[in-house]
Amino acid sequence: EDQIQSKTFVEELSACKFCENNLTRVFETEISLNKVPFSTCLLCSCYAPFFMKIDDEGKSLWHEANKKWEHLDRFGFEMEKIKENTLVITNETRKPEFTISQFVAISKSQIGGYPTWVQDSDYLDCPDCTRKMQFIGQIDMEDIEDYSEGIYYFHYCKKCKITGTNYQQT
Repeated sequence: EDQIQSKTFVEELSACKFCENNLTRVFETEISLNKVPFSTCLLCSCYAPFFMKIDDEGKSLWHEANKKWEHLDRFGFEMEKIKENTLVITNETRKPEFTISQFVAISKSQIGGYPTWVQDSDYLDCPDCTRKMQFIGQIDMEDIEDYSEGIYYFHYCKKCKITGTNYQQT
């Protein structure tokens, strides 16, 4: 298996404007010959969709459509940093429906394919053009840490150059 030259879980220098945890570039992939970084706040995206705008230089910038979770100040969570390159991206070929069932005991982390919705399907709407964003990939937290649960889903609007992250767990 060849590795794709993309690091995973790289801590960004900028912080989330809501919880003040550092943003994380979860992965980067090529879309229409452009490298697109998928950065997010791993805490805030658990409670509401989280968006980043990709600038002309390919950097992720905070999007004003982000909404603060109403109970964040009451609980004041601090995210534990995930070790860089905890997941290694490979060129392993899978069928698009490989991870479609949440009940199969396999790694559900992948770029491409169909999402493994834990609850109901939840494709994000672009906050700028309001069109459905394209599903790009997902990270299953079971692949990161024993006894973790939940899946982060990553979306992209090619027209507006916006990435979106949402999360589901049982």
